[in-house]
Amino acid sequence: MVLEHLINLGELKKPYLLFIYASLITIVSVSLAFLIFPKNTGLVSLFFITIAFLPITSGLLRKCEREIKQNKFEYGSILKFYFIFFLGITTTFFTLFVTLPKDVIFLIFYEQIETTKVISGEVGDAFLVVNAEIAKCYGATSAKDIFLFILQNNLKVLYTCILLSLLFSTGAIFIISWNSSVVAAAIGMIARSSIYEFARMHAFEKLASYFAIYSISIASLMIHGFFELSAYFIGGVAGGILSVATVNRDYAPEIAKRVLLLILVASILILLGAFIEVYITPLTI
Repeated sequence: MVLEHLINLGELKKPYLLFIYASLITIVSVSLAFLIFPKNTGLVSLFFITIAFLPITSGLLRKCEREIKQNKFEYGSILKFYFIFFLGITTTFFTLFVTLPKDVIFLIFYEQIETTKVISGEVGDAFLVVNAEIAKCYGATSAKDIFLFILQNNLKVLYTCILLSLLFSTGAIFIISWNSSVVAAAIGMIARSSIYEFARMHAFEKLASYFAIYSISIASLMIHGFFELSAYFIGGVAGGILSVATVNRDYAPEIAKRVLLLILVASILILLGAFIEVYITPLTI
């Protein structure tokens, strides 16, 4: 009852407060999950984060619904909320990943590490994020087949995000939190590997041992990831607005038009992301 009310809608006008709040919630959620469910910290902490953001996200979506009916709705405020939320969580997860001991990292970020291995072409279980290497494992050989595979998978993630937001209002928060933790783990692996190489080259054996970890390259992920994450943000907004409108039994045509427009824009972004991943990214790395 305390954590979820530390910030209100009026304070969202100050981005740094939302960033600090997201960071604080992440630290508390990871700590509690590690103490209570040490073997499932990576996923349980995301549920705690989602619960903490329930009041403020619901309030913001209700505000969006009112603004749509009054023809005063601006996409910038809600998208800025999701972006800063994503940035705050990613930064905090990254800091934890880089600073915590290796054994603790593998315990807390097990699911995320397995996913990043899949992204880089290693064997593992993927959830929400795929690339060309995974597509090939499923029999996609030509560029067209890989493109269609990735497009289908990412559209499935988008519509899952919309569905979760519709059913739970803040369902998109969980999806965004998961992607934040995966991105943080991927970048954290590169950071730790860089520190490890530096320490090893300068004979800092203890330091090198502390930071040694599996290394990957995520250049391709960062190039097309912008479009995919933006699509998930927009999909979360669409599903959330529709959820609030359904609860209030508000079936105004303006709301339906806005929701459909948001879903269309999100789908186009997913299409662009898949195209860049298959046809442009391989030329840049």
